[in-house]
Amino acid sequence: MGDSMSCLKFGYGLLHKKSSTLLGVEISYPAYCHTLEYNSETIWIVERRIIASYVRSNTTEGYNATHNCPVNPFKPEQLEVVRIDISAQAVEPDPLPTLQEYLELKFNTPGRGPV
Repeated sequence: MGDSMSCLKFGYGLLHKKSSTLLGVEISYPAYCHTLEYNSETIWIVERRIIASYVRSNTTEGYNATHNCPVNPFKPEQLEVVRIDISAQAVEPDPLPTLQEYLELKFNTPGRGPV
């Protein structure tokens, strides 16, 4: 295993300037309405910078909102278009735990095994 980093993929997203947070996207069901949020666990990323630039300045009605054209509740000056690089680095795997160690981890009972 080496220390080399390689860029696997990149895309574009929006950074909420005040919170220094990458915007995510929330999908509401059953309408599948895509809405940008800054406290989402899912990062909003698109393949083309022009899409991120358009979304920064525009919004879409909820009934038409898709991943590439989400509802954008923010003002353009609150957002910055950013390039997002997704990288991976090979690492040595942790040694497999013994059955006892696994059961202690799974059931949160250090030194006692399952209760």
